[in-house]
Amino acid sequence: MLVSAIIKQALRAAGVMDAGAEATPVQAAAALDALNGLQRSFFGMEVGPRLDAVSLTATGTGVYGALYQVKLAAPATLTLPDNPQDGWRVGVVDVAANFATHNLTINPNNRRIATAIGTYATANQALATNGVSKAWFYRADVGAWIEEADWALTDTPYFPDAYHTALADILALVLFPQYETTPPAHLVNNAQRGRDIIMERYNPRALVSRARKGA
Repeated sequence: MLVSAIIKQALRAAGVMDAGAEATPVQAAAALDALNGLQRSFFGMEVGPRLDAVSLTATGTGVYGALYQVKLAAPATLTLPDNPQDGWRVGVVDVAANFATHNLTINPNNRRIATAIGTYATANQALATNGVSKAWFYRADVGAWIEEADWALTDTPYFPDAYHTALADILALVLFPQYETTPPAHLVNNAQRGRDIIMERYNPRALVSRARKGA
C-alpha cells in the first residue's frame, strides 16, 4: 500500500473525505505532514529504544541504542551490531562537520542496509556529507537496516504491509476534526490498537513496561 493510499484510508475513517472521493492536494499535503510527524514519533517509543549519545572518534563496532557523536581525524568505519533484533536502532551525527574530508563508512555486518526506501544492498555505505545525521532501525523480516526518513506520497512505508492499516488508524485520529466534537471511541481505540501492534513487534519491552505501570 502506498503512502497515498494510507492517507486516503485515514481521511475516510476520520470523516474528512467521503467514500469514493479523492484527497485534494491541500488535504494530501497536510495529511502527509501529519503521517511523517507520527512515524518520527514512533522511534524510541513504538519502535526500538531512545538513542543515547556516545562518542566515536575512530573505527569501531556499534551497539544498539547508541547515537554516535562522530569526531574523526581520519577516515573510519562503524560496523553495525551483530545479530540484530527487530527494532534495534543505531544513529550517527557528524558533530565535527568533516565527513567530506574524513568519510565514515557504515558496515552493515553481513546484513543488508537501505539505500533508499524499499531498496537494500549488502555493500558498505560511505557517509561523505558534512554535518550529516542518520539513524537506522532493523527489520528482521527483510534482514535489513532501514534508514529512518520521511515518506513521499508515492513511497511504500518501510513497515511491513500488515502494519499499514495500523498506520491509517493512528493517522485517522490525528486527522479527525476535533474542533467540532470529541473523537468517537472507535477511532481512539483503533489508534491505540495500531500503536500497540507496532510496539508489540518493534519494542516489546516498552509494551510490557507500560502494561506493568498500568496494572
